[in-house]
Amino acid sequence: MKRNIFLAAVLMLSATLYGQVYEFDNEEVDEEVAEPEYDTADLDSLEIDTAFVAVPVPKYFYTPQVYMPYQTVDSVSLTGKSFARNTVGAQAMQWIERERTMNRMMLSARRRHAMTHPEDVHFLYSQLPKAPEAVTMVVDDPAKASVSLGEIKAGEVVAQVEQVTVTRQYWQNKLGINFQFSQAYISPNWYQGGNSSLNLIADFTYASNLNTKHHPKLLFENFFQWRTALTNAPDDQYRNYNITENRLQINTKFGYKASSKWYYTLTGLFKTPVFNSYKHNTQEMTASFLSPGELNFGLGMTFNTVNKKKTLTFNATIAPLSYNLKTVISKKMLPESQGLEPGHRSKSSIGSNVDAVLNWQMCYNVSWRSRVFFFTNYEYSQADWQNQFNFVITRFLTANLNVDMRYDTSITKGNRDKEWGLLQMRELISLGFTYNITH
Repeated sequence: MKRNIFLAAVLMLSATLYGQVYEFDNEEVDEEVAEPEYDTADLDSLEIDTAFVAVPVPKYFYTPQVYMPYQTVDSVSLTGKSFARNTVGAQAMQWIERERTMNRMMLSARRRHAMTHPEDVHFLYSQLPKAPEAVTMVVDDPAKASVSLGEIKAGEVVAQVEQVTVTRQYWQNKLGINFQFSQAYISPNWYQGGNSSLNLIADFTYASNLNTKHHPKLLFENFFQWRTALTNAPDDQYRNYNITENRLQINTKFGYKASSKWYYTLTGLFKTPVFNSYKHNTQEMTASFLSPGELNFGLGMTFNTVNKKKTLTFNATIAPLSYNLKTVISKKMLPESQGLEPGHRSKSSIGSNVDAVLNWQMCYNVSWRSRVFFFTNYEYSQADWQNQFNFVITRFLTANLNVDMRYDTSITKGNRDKEWGLLQMRELISLGFTYNITH
């Protein structure tokens, strides 16, 4: 009967905390036993994380009670903070949080039972037999074809453990390799007609950031990206394929801490195509190396913040003083098509810029990265908005949705699109192979 009372108490406590009923190996609690009375006045104030799923109580929880000295347990009090305090936020690490939550709950239930029913506690921790100083083990000697019994003392086991030197990680590096494709084959006699197509995307990224834990007053972030997309062009009389995306971009940011979330910063940006691109079925070049090219330096302040679960990071740099350089070095391209004056291959401007980056881990397999860059010299303005949604299917298989937009008032009226005007947009959905290396 006492055991059933204890089981009912644990069952009530578990259901209260998680809103679920545990199954104790098909053992039913006596329905005639009255429910134990617990002080639940403060349970409503608990900040229970509903992302955790309750797990069955292990069988060793029902071993005979042993009186333990009072221990300080992290967030174990019913009237204190939450039992389930998320410390990692990653889906792959939630099993650790579930185990920690269960251990806190079991310790709290045992302590409460010992205080309310001391007659059930038959053992005292200080009077329990000590652990053996030596462990008996089987020693196998293949050379002599013999088996014998031996002992290993606790001190000898510790002595056999090799010392590991832990070094500080001053830089946090991440390399991303992404190959994606889409393919369609249509036979020549297909009743609806159409053309076969093949699209390939290669995306290489590398980020190297200074570890702020070892340098709390400094901010140094570097980002490199090379992204190229190819599509076959069977109906193009000049070439067999077209380059639909062609970008090499480098971002750097160095700052010194001004307050808890603000830094005095110097930012730099370099962006250029790598390969030659042409309009479909024409010889008109639309992009080449440094055509258009863009270089920008800004001096200002950066706001940097991270949420408690570390699933969302946001930083925005406001640079009241900014230098911007545009280039079109290819003689096959018209400078005015990129906002430059006729006959000039470069344009320097002094103005202001804003650079904002948002990284949001929406759930364990969906993430969103968004970047906005805005520059104005108070005569013209340009803004770039890059969005990438990443859907993780397996460890190496992902799907991506990319939506990029650009607004540039420096483009002359003769080079503006009749429908879109100053607004430009590119959207791409792809599926492929992804591999990340983190150090």
